[in-house]
Amino acid sequence: MAFSNASIASRPAPTRPGADEATFIKDQVTQPAAETAVVDALRALVRAEHAPDANAWGALTDEHFWAISPIGSKDAKGVRMAQIGRQRTATPLSTVRDLQVRIYGDLAIMRYVQEPVTPRRARGTRLWVRHGTEWQQALNHQTFMTEPAGK
Repeated sequence: MAFSNASIASRPAPTRPGADEATFIKDQVTQPAAETAVVDALRALVRAEHAPDANAWGALTDEHFWAISPIGSKDAKGVRMAQIGRQRTATPLSTVRDLQVRIYGDLAIMRYVQEPVTPRRARGTRLWVRHGTEWQQALNHQTFMTEPAGK
C-alpha cells in the first residue's frame, strides 16, 4: 500500500535512531492484513538480526536470499547468518521510515529509508515471498543516500 503524502506529512517525526523495538519502524497507518503481515515479518527479522539470533533471522529468510550492501557486496543467506552469529552483543536498532509495501500475490516489494545509529542514511528495497501464511525476505538491497552539502 502506498502512503499518501498527506498521511506521511501528518505523522510525527521519527524518534532518535536506536529507539526501543516497539517504535523503530515508523510511518505505520491502517493497512490491509497482508501488508501488516509483511511489516510484522520485518520487525521480527530486524529484532533477530540485532539480538543477535542468526537462527531466528534464518527462519524469516528464504533459502535463495541475497543481501546487496550500499558498498556493493553481495552476500548469500549463509554468509549473512554467519555475520549475525559472529556479533558478540546486541546492536542498536536503526529507525525505518517512509515504509511502503506493495503486494503481488505471493510476492511483496518493500521500500524504506533506514536511519542507522551511525549517521549514514540508506534507501532500502526488500523483496518478500510468501510460503503458505509466512513471509520471508528474499532480497535486501540498500544504497547510501546522498546528503546535501554542509551536513
